[in-house]
Parts: sequence; C-alpha cells; structure tokens
Amino acid sequence: MKHYFDKDRLHWRHDDCLAPELDALGWVTAHGAKDVSLPPNTHPGLEVHLLVSGRVGFWVREGDGREVYEVGPGEAFLTPPGQEHGGVDEVMQPCQVFWLQVVEPPGRQFAGMTRGETRDLLERLANPEKLRLKLPPICELLFKSMVEEHLAPGLYTPAMLRATLTRLLVLVAREQEAAPPRVGPPTHDRDPINRAVAWMNQHLESGFSIDEAAAVSGLSPRSFHDRFRARMGLTPGDWRTRRRIDLAKQMLRDPHLSVTAVALRAGFSSSQYFSTVFRRFVGVTPHEYRERR
Repeated sequence: MKHYFDKDRLHWRHDDCLAPELDALGWVTAHGAKDVSLPPNTHPGLEVHLLVSGRVGFWVREGDGREVYEVGPGEAFLTPPGQEHGGVDEVMQPCQVFWLQVVEPPGRQFAGMTRGETRDLLERLANPEKLRLKLPPICELLFKSMVEEHLAPGLYTPAMLRATLTRLLVLVAREQEAAPPRVGPPTHDRDPINRAVAWMNQHLESGFSIDEAAAVSGLSPRSFHDRFRARMGLTPGDWRTRRRIDLAKQMLRDPHLSVTAVALRAGFSSSQYFSTVFRRFVGVTPHEYRERR
C-alpha cells in the first residue's frame, strides 16, 4: 500500500473525490507560516479540520466582526456551509492537519442512515456555538483511512469511504453534543489561572517572568505551568509570546511608531528578536505586515 507520510500536501476536490458526498479531502504539513495560505473563503458544504500537531488560528465571520479560535493538537474546527472563514493573518502556522468538506449525499442519505437522520446530523454539525471540539484519537485514524483509500483505491472503495465518513461525522456529532456551549472567558478572580491571565494581560509590555505570573496565581511554578497548559492549550511562555505578537500587530497599524518602538512597547528585548519571532508566528516581517495593512 502506498503511504502518504513522505509528502507535505495532498488534496482532492470535487470530481477527484471517490465518495459523492465528499466535496474535498486533504492532508498537509506546513513547516512555516508562509507554506500554506488561508485566505477568506466560503464553501457550499460543511468543513472539518483536524489538527494532528501544531496550532492554527482560525476565524469565522459573525455579524460585522470575526470570532477567532485557537485550535491545537487533537482538536477539530468546523465551519458551517456558506459561513466566511479563514486563517488569522491568512496563514497556516506550522502544523499537520487533515480536512474535508462534505455536501448532501446522493438520495439525501449518508451510508447507513435515513434521510431524517442525515438531515439532523448535518444540522447538528452546523451548530455555530460548537465549532471547536476535542476529538478522540480514532478520528485521526478515520481521516488517514480515507486518504489511503484515495491513494490506493481497491474493491468497493466508494462504499468503504462512505461508511468511514459516516462514522467520523457521527463521532464528531457525539463530541459536539457532549461539549458545553461556547461562553465568554471566566473572570472569577478566585481561580488561580484566571487571576494570572488577567495579570499577564495587564503587564504584557513589561518584562515579567513566568515565575512572577505563577506567584500571582498562588501556585508553584511547576503546578502553574501544568494547569495553565491544560486550561489554555499553550505553555505560559508561548501564550505570553502570542499575546505580545497580537499587541504588536495592533501597534504596527500606527505609522508614527517605529518597529523598534513597537518591539519595546510589546515587551520584546530588541527589535531584532521581535522581527525573528514575528516572522515565525505571522509569516512576514513587521515591515511587510505594516506595508500590507
């Protein structure tokens, strides 16, 4: 059997897909922020991304604004049909990801389901309050199986794909049903992580250490690191860097501030280090980012 792990990108669309309800299927490894673009787009079917490694910032259009979702390993990001979405700064950060787009199947029935069950499943998956989900490991294997079927079609491949797709979508729907609705960030100051996050947000421009943030939380540095990562999906250091990059992007929109001034105000020790980190996270230098805006 031919394996795809020696490739960086595979993508099938429309007529290339071997199951009629699959409108697109893909797998990609992005080694840098400039390898894969994620411009604003819409599509007629439901889209499901599954992150295997790395992290990606997605956004979806909500009214006149955008809602941003930070998606990490083992998590899925769903976009309902017709909803505009894209990647933060139109790039995909270093990661490995599967994705698919699914449309209404022939006869309006997924394999093994009635029309009513199929309609109900698609409506559930389009729930705008539950677009980011933690999925069980079996879902990655199901994505791999569908890619393998396209690389090496065999006896009854369309039937195998349709059955695998149905199983994947049902598992996603079950996780979606169990997940709590999206709510705003908790603010209760008795929670040590919430207290530390609030303090870190207020001191991004200073050179605070992670040990200082741990002290604010009231936890030991080790316990703070572990609990912060479990809650936020990032280490405290990585979270601090990403928030400083966000702050810098806002300041770069002011033409009266030099890049050096932005770097220092955002809490970076030098403009050279700032430029290196900014390019790694955003895919372009601070000067290029400013010119694009």
